[in-house]
Amino acid sequence: MAKGKLKSGGRPMYDDDPGCKYVVVENPWPYCGSAASRNESYFRHVGAWLWYASNKTLLPDELFYVSTKNEVVVKYAQHLDITALLGKHDWRQFSLKDNPAENGYSTYIFEFNYGTKGHPDEHQWASQAFEDFSQDAKLQRGALPVRQPYPRPVWADCRDRLRSCRDLALPMPTDIPKPVLPPSEPVSAQPEFTSIYSGLAGRIPERPEQPAALTREGPSDGSNRSGQLYTGKLESEDEGE
Repeated sequence: MAKGKLKSGGRPMYDDDPGCKYVVVENPWPYCGSAASRNESYFRHVGAWLWYASNKTLLPDELFYVSTKNEVVVKYAQHLDITALLGKHDWRQFSLKDNPAENGYSTYIFEFNYGTKGHPDEHQWASQAFEDFSQDAKLQRGALPVRQPYPRPVWADCRDRLRSCRDLALPMPTDIPKPVLPPSEPVSAQPEFTSIYSGLAGRIPERPEQPAALTREGPSDGSNRSGQLYTGKLESEDEGE
C-alpha cells in the first residue's frame, strides 16, 4: 500500500507519485440498469466509449468498480493528457442510438482524487484490464454508435450537491475556463397605470342639467307634440280605462 502522511483527523494523504493518471466517471455510458448487473461486456463498452470520447487518441488501461457504486475509476498512462475528457457529457449530444431512455442523461468525468483515495485496487475496488481498442477493426470503422468527431464536453462542478462522485473527484483544472453566462437583460420599469381619460380634463363637456321630472299628466294644453318626451300612458291605454 502506498505510504503517506496523515491529514488532520486521521485521513490518509497520498503524496507519492501514482505513476499513472486516474479519472472518475459518474453514470458511465451506455445505460445500465444497476451497478450490480454490470459485467465484463458492459465494461468493455465503457472503455471503447472513452476511447471514442477522446476522438480515438487516449487508450484506457484499466477500469475499477464497486458493485454498490454508480461511479467507475479509469486508469490511463501517466504521459497522456486527460484534460479533453473532463466535464459533462450529454448523451443526446454524442449518442447515435435512437433510445428515448437516454434522454436527459449525462456522464460526468473528473480527475480522480488520488491524494485522499490512493490506488483504487488497494481499497477493495475490483478491476478489469482493457485491450488495445485501436487493434479492433470494427471499432476502428465506427462500430460504436457514438458521434465522430466527438462533441467537446462542457464545464461541470464536481462539488455540486447532485454529484455522487464529489468525494472521489478533483475540481476542473483552472486553465479550463468556467463558462460565463450572458448578462440578463435589464427588466424595464413597468409604466404606471394611466386612465384612458388622462389628459382630457377640460376637453370633456360638462354634463347638461337634467330636465325637470315629468309628471304622468300630459302637457297642460292637452296636446302631445311630436318629439316631446312623455312618460305618461299611451292614449290607447287612457281610452280603455
